[in-house]
Amino acid sequence: MFLTCVLIFLSLGRRILSACPAGCQCSNISAICFPGLTSFPQGFPSEFTALQLSGSYATKNQIPSIETSTFNSLQNLERLYMAFCNVESIASGSLPTALRTLDLSFNKLSEITENTLKGLTKLRVLNLSGNNGTQIQVSAFKDLTLLRELYLAEMGLTKLDKRIISLPGLKTLDIHGNKLERIDWSFTKISVNLAYIDISGNIFEELSNSSIISLQHIKSVHLNDNEWHCTCALEWVKVLPSPIPESVACSSPDSLQY
Repeated sequence: MFLTCVLIFLSLGRRILSACPAGCQCSNISAICFPGLTSFPQGFPSEFTALQLSGSYATKNQIPSIETSTFNSLQNLERLYMAFCNVESIASGSLPTALRTLDLSFNKLSEITENTLKGLTKLRVLNLSGNNGTQIQVSAFKDLTLLRELYLAEMGLTKLDKRIISLPGLKTLDIHGNKLERIDWSFTKISVNLAYIDISGNIFEELSNSSIISLQHIKSVHLNDNEWHCTCALEWVKVLPSPIPESVACSSPDSLQY
């Protein structure tokens, strides 16, 4: 009986490895593909739960679109990494609904609509950073009720509707490196579990003490590299957790820098 089980296991292993597309390395349930892909690799076994298809800054992949058929045989995927793939569009309902982690950073997505992430109710981590100029509809994340980490950094955002980031389970919000001057911080009345916030590298000038200090689980706030106008109304940032408030440089006035 034991020998039979071993033979079945070895046979399954050979089948999975033989199905691994060129340019990729596969294990029992996952694959890593090397940068330089010119299309979405075909032939992954349906058992796979993780795919690493990311290119790199120096060697980007060329996968301009995710079609409705792209993941037809990969509905068990829980983790998908497709950074630096030059993705421009995602067909409605094309992403596997079992996804828990989705990395689409540093692509060329023109928009994220209500249907782009439709049905991804199990998603915990979403990274859209580096998609410069992407338009995000206010209802784009409405199905992401379990989302814990959201990365919208370096996207050239000049505004961010509070409805986009009003997510009850959200713990990490990274919007650094944009062009944001203000946010309606009332979203924190819904996103009450926030623990890590990064708004560095924007053009914020003011920050009310009611916006962050009321968050009971806050552990880290990054405020550096903004255009802070330092008055007594901003002095409360001294009581915020790491990084140390002294790292926040004031742009004006010269007499009230701290």
